[in-house]
Formats: sequence, C-alpha cells, structure tokens
Amino acid sequence: MKNILYKQIIKPYEIIAKIVFFIAIYSSSFILYLAHDITLSPDFEKYINYFDFYAGNIDQTGLEQGNLYFFTVYLFSVATKSIYELYSFNEIINIAVFLANGLFFLYGCFGYIKLLTIRNFKLVNTYLIMSIVCFMPPTLELRMTMKPEILAFTFLGWVLYYLTKFSADNKKHNLFLSILILVILLNTKISISFMVVVFLAFEIVLNHKNLIKKSNIKYLLLLVLLALSVMFESNNLNGSYLHETEHAENYNNQANLDFFKTIQTQDLINNPNRYFHSESFIAITLFDTFSDFFLIYWNSEYTELNTERKQFFSINKVPNSEIPVKIRFDKTEKTFTLTGDFDTRWDDPNYIDETRMRFAFIISGIFYLLLIPIGIIRKKSRVLMFSPFIGLVTVSVSALGIFGTNNFDPLVADSVKTYYYSFFIIIGFIFLFSEILSITEFGKKIILLLLLLLFIFIVGFPFDYSQETMEDLVYKNSLLPICELNTPILKNFFNITSETICNEKKLSDIRFIPIQQFNFINLEVQAKRIPYLSLLISLTIIILNSKYIQSRYPKFYSKESKY
Repeated sequence: MKNILYKQIIKPYEIIAKIVFFIAIYSSSFILYLAHDITLSPDFEKYINYFDFYAGNIDQTGLEQGNLYFFTVYLFSVATKSIYELYSFNEIINIAVFLANGLFFLYGCFGYIKLLTIRNFKLVNTYLIMSIVCFMPPTLELRMTMKPEILAFTFLGWVLYYLTKFSADNKKHNLFLSILILVILLNTKISISFMVVVFLAFEIVLNHKNLIKKSNIKYLLLLVLLALSVMFESNNLNGSYLHETEHAENYNNQANLDFFKTIQTQDLINNPNRYFHSESFIAITLFDTFSDFFLIYWNSEYTELNTERKQFFSINKVPNSEIPVKIRFDKTEKTFTLTGDFDTRWDDPNYIDETRMRFAFIISGIFYLLLIPIGIIRKKSRVLMFSPFIGLVTVSVSALGIFGTNNFDPLVADSVKTYYYSFFIIIGFIFLFSEILSITEFGKKIILLLLLLLFIFIVGFPFDYSQETMEDLVYKNSLLPICELNTPILKNFFNITSETICNEKKLSDIRFIPIQQFNFINLEVQAKRIPYLSLLISLTIIILNSKYIQSRYPKFYSKESKY
C-alpha cells in the first residue's frame, strides 16, 4: 500500500519536472536564436567552405573535419530555403543552424536522461538537473557555434547508455549500437577522437571490464573497419585526413611551463578580464569554464546578449562605514542600491560585468574542487566526473606541442579555451549534481534555482533595450512559424514592450542589417557530394535506437543492479 501511495504522489512531480525541462530547452534555444548571429561564431568563415563544397562551388572543402555534422546543417539550410525563399542567406543560416544544434542537443539530453535512469538516479532530479544544463554557459557555447563539438555531447551519453546496458544484459545489439555511435564520434574531429578514446579507455577498464575478452575482438575489428571507411570517405570529400590539421601562423608556437604555473592573484581580484590573464592557464580555465572569457559569445560586442545590459544595481560607497552592506530596492526602476564601505574595485564603470566574471570564477573553482572528492567517493561515476580533467590535460599537452604540432598563440592563448572540451564539463556537471542529490536533497530546489539565476546573470541578463533593438528582436522572431508562441519569452526574458508582429515579412535589408553578410549560396543537394556512409550509419543508429528503447522491452535494472 505504501508503494502505491508513493507512486501516486511522485508521478505528478515527474510530469512537472518533464514540463520544466521542455520549457527550459525551448526557451533557451529561442533566446540563442534571437540574441546571437551564428555567422559571427568562431571560425564560421572557415567552415562555410563545407557549404560551398556541397553546393558545387568548390571541388573539395580543403578541411579535415568529418562531414556528418556540416552536411546535416546544410540539409537543414536547404529545407529552410525551400520553405522561406524570400529570406536572406544570413536569416536561413541562423534558423537552420540553431534548429540543427537544438535538435542535436535535445537528442543528447535524452541519452543522458536514459543513462541516469538506468543507473537508478531519481527521474525528478534528472529532469531538473537537465533543465539547468539547458542554460549552462558551456552548453550555450556549443549551441551558438557551427562546429562539430556538439556531436560529442550528443552521442557520448548514448555510447555510455548502451555500454551500461550491455554490461547488465550482455545483449549484442547494445554493443553494436555503441560501436556505430563511436564510429561517428571518432570521425568528427581529431581532438574529439583523442579525448573520447582516452575517456572510454578509463570507463571500460574501471566499469565495463566484461568488454575486455577475446570474444569481443570481432567487435573491435568492426569498429576499426567502419571508422577507417568513414575516414576514407571524408578524405575523398575534404582532400585531407582527420589528423591533417593546419593552424594559422600565429599558432606556430609552444607554451612554456610558466604559462601553467603563473597566476596573478591581485589581478584576479581587481581585473577579471582577458587582458590581464592571457599568460595564466589556471586563470583562463577558471574564468572560461562558466563564462565567455575570450569575448566571442555573449560577451562579444556584436551580440544582443551584450547590448544594453540593465544596470540593475548600483554602489553607494560610505568610507569607514561600520555597518554591514545595506540593500535598498527601487520598485519603480526595479534596481538595487548597495550602501557600504566598498573598495576601489567598484569604481570601475563595468563593475556589473566584472561581477559576472567573478561569479563565473567562483562557480568554476567550486565545480572543480567538488569533482575530486565526490568522484573519489562515487566510484561508478568517477570517470564521468573526472572527464573535464581529461579535456584540460589534452589542451595543455596540445599547447605544449607534445602532439608534434604547434598550436599556441601566446598573445591570446585561446587554444586552451574550455570550449574544446565543454562536452566533458557538461557531463561532469550532470553527474556531479546527480551524485550530490543522491546523497542528500537538502536545499535541492534553492541550489538549482540559484544556479539557474547565476547562469542567466553570467550570460547578460537582465536587459534594458532601446526601441531600435526591440524592433530588431521582434523582426527576428517574426521570421519563425511559431512567432506567436514566443511572445511570453520576449516579454519576460528580454523585457520587450514592443508589439509582436508575426504576419508581416519586411525586407531584411531595410529592417535588419547583420554585422557580417555572406553572399547567397545556391543551396541544393548534389549526389556526388553526399557523405553516404556517414548518413547510413546515422540512420541505422536512429532506426535501431527507436526499436530497442520502446516500452515493450523489460527494464534491464532492478534493485539488485550493480549500478
């Protein structure tokens, strides 16, 4: 009777948690589309070569990365253009890339949700954590960029899910699916391939030793054969193999050891920005993990996430004040005034943005410090929680030139930015909080809500937009078929007071002129430029996946499960 009552009580909470998750993923995706131009994302000018190749404008891409991600985005662009013929190339690309990235992200989230579920974490906690993940700065970076790193997030969770199932039931289709997904991951980007191999080597040795036996050699051979086949296909399309990476001349340097030991303590307190810390790996990592240290995403001068941010609190300095900080809220202006004996740091006119960076630094420090003890205590999640350190070591080794290729610009040191292993940071975050909430749920709602508020604060909220900016955002919304649905987000997240117009298509060259415009590429699919094998493997994964995750299959885990 107790169990029945428990299920009746918990089920509504599970439904609410799922609703919260879907609201979070939709609203975060719409916010990114509205406030960021994908053509201004890092290396967009370089990767648009894939589009030129698929359209038949060039004979080969001249690049080395796998084609699956870029061709998928290209297909989304072709579909968008066929529906909205009057839209400019920039408008088509923005809609297509954000839609593709959003779907990749959503599919990846389901993989981690299923992985956490079969490892017996509470479903309510899982959905709430994934809701916070939707607004995590590293997650936003993946979705704001036309680069294949998002595939590592998308597929790693599914690989772990099927490996975990295979360890429990020894059913070969689970191992076969994990192999197919691995083939895609290993042909995405050389840095991703390396990190995934190291990560899975640790995971298999510690948690899936049943895989290490002679009878499974045939599966290893299948993995190698398929991976090589996709690699040769990519070489045929690109003209380069995955490992033939070329860097600009300014990266033809190696970091010295002092770069990894140096940290300017005083500047961490007084000057939390990139111009004072480009010579410190530690500072870059701690600032960049949960913020945009290199000013290329929400801190870029070209994004609405860094336009007209609201000065929602002000500092009133009272020298030698013995009273604690006094806080006053102005209901009319919706601003806070903090009165007290504040030091000279608060004299800087950008004190609110510096506060954002300081919060990001503190959250990063707490995050990395918690990963170590919780990872040691919770053995089954240890590799997942330590995965950010795999990424951290990988970019360090690359900057030192140990891989045989110089890849370090001493002026900016952006080759060690956390974006390159952001998928590991997200995985570490997911399992860190899942394990913490499995130990104690004390203050769960407050902690998760506080994290959400801190994340949206770090990326620029709240705003106080001018009429012109409001009209630009309303225009971008008007391009979407679900324009009416987005009105609450416009009003509540962006404080838009302008009327939402959804039935009128204005000329983009009059209403909205992007910072960087690209000539229209004749978006069409040419048969000889399709990565057939990559697509076939992906479709096989989708078909087999949909077959084996149906509810008619019994659960693979019980209370006696080793997980």
